[in-house]
Amino acid sequence: MKDIKYSFYNVIVPVAEKSEYLIYNLISGGLEVLTWEQGAYLESVGQTSLRPGDSELSGQEELLGYLYDKGFFVRSDLNEREEYNKFYSKKKELLYDKDDGSINLTVGTTIMCNMGCPYCFEFVKPNKSLNDIENLRAIITYINDVVEQSPVKRWHSLNVTWYGGEPLINKNAISRLTPMLQELCAKHGMSYSANIITNGILLTSDNWELLKKCDVKNVQITIDGPQKTHDKSRPLKGRNNEKKNYFQILENLCLMPSGMHVTVRINTDREIADSIDELFQDFHVFGLWPMRSNQISFSTAWLRTYEEANESDLSARFSVGDFFDFQQSFRLNLVNRYNRWASQNQREQARLKWVLPEIQDECATWVSPYSLVVDPDGNIHKCWETIHEGKEAISHVSQGFKIESHQPYMDYDRSQLNEICSSCKYLPVCDKLSCSHQALKEGMPDCTPWKTKTEDSLKYQYLLMDSRPDLIIFPGHTNKVNTGHSNK
Repeated sequence: MKDIKYSFYNVIVPVAEKSEYLIYNLISGGLEVLTWEQGAYLESVGQTSLRPGDSELSGQEELLGYLYDKGFFVRSDLNEREEYNKFYSKKKELLYDKDDGSINLTVGTTIMCNMGCPYCFEFVKPNKSLNDIENLRAIITYINDVVEQSPVKRWHSLNVTWYGGEPLINKNAISRLTPMLQELCAKHGMSYSANIITNGILLTSDNWELLKKCDVKNVQITIDGPQKTHDKSRPLKGRNNEKKNYFQILENLCLMPSGMHVTVRINTDREIADSIDELFQDFHVFGLWPMRSNQISFSTAWLRTYEEANESDLSARFSVGDFFDFQQSFRLNLVNRYNRWASQNQREQARLKWVLPEIQDECATWVSPYSLVVDPDGNIHKCWETIHEGKEAISHVSQGFKIESHQPYMDYDRSQLNEICSSCKYLPVCDKLSCSHQALKEGMPDCTPWKTKTEDSLKYQYLLMDSRPDLIIFPGHTNKVNTGHSNK
């Protein structure tokens, strides 16, 4: 056996109810079950280096050899934080010069919106829409420059997000730009995919068909709880405020054609969380969910507070930790509701997946030169949240692709943000550092909830698996890709 030490990135959890321990490694994603004696032994070892022949081994050579092979112990001379930083740096180097690549293009068709959400980060909504044919053509030329001038050896896809404001206010930009982008993809042997982020008010039958014709297969619609919370949180503007809002969106969802998928995003605070059951009930009454669960899914989001919005009452806002707890109860509620319906309709039962802290990627929109946001004036941005601020643009599509304009954003380094974050064992899994724009703006963003919730979460899921093996499956590990975010 080599000289070894307990990994800096381990999380060990006593489960007294089963006289066992769980051990999880934040870097490898490995999870093991230990006996009570084994777990107590590891806790006593701590960060002590162990050498062959040491009395501290106490006949545990076989256990330690197994845990070393699984990454829970490492060489005594290994600086794990340095190793992570090397791994992180190598991933960053591959942002530009790589074998395989895809382009993520977010197009703001308009800044205008028919809703006046008090929490929206787009505090100024100038009357701007993407109509200039020269800007439309320049977008195509810019993307063509990216393909032809970059060192990427093979381009396999172009992924487009239609964005706003409310993008369907200027649906002409979608219908005009789509065939131009598809022609570019055909020229370079790339696949084309598209999605849209919309508030759902304008999803008439005609607009559903337009989106389908334009190869939009994924739609994100924000619905903040049932009518009583949604219409307050996401009011229609001006005279439109007298029209149907929440129920109009549900009616529009009923018109969704086959071959499309909707993610219902719920920006959640305490008031919205308390009324989630009403939302589910309405979806059931409208025949939307669980009946069309192959087309409709739900995603909860922490309702962030933007100082510039000058909201007067923030008492209902969740802390990061409390929102984490809500997410777990939401998942359980969702699967229980689905299974009750499934059992009455001879459908297969659903099962929960374990939720685990995983190594995070940075927001691709910020750090990748092949991910960009184009506003209605043709300005290029590196964050969705600056699309309404022309001064935040890094260049214009008419100037062509120049790597120099992207370099400062490619250089973002989570390990260099501040001393506290750089020395934290949760740095690799910290989702709060993945929003580069916000992390740099704040300097010291909120800590990831995993920092305080990992032990309780692992124990809860393990005990749930023991008591309800039909409900939750043993964890698998998946790679997540961070392509951007929106609080819309």
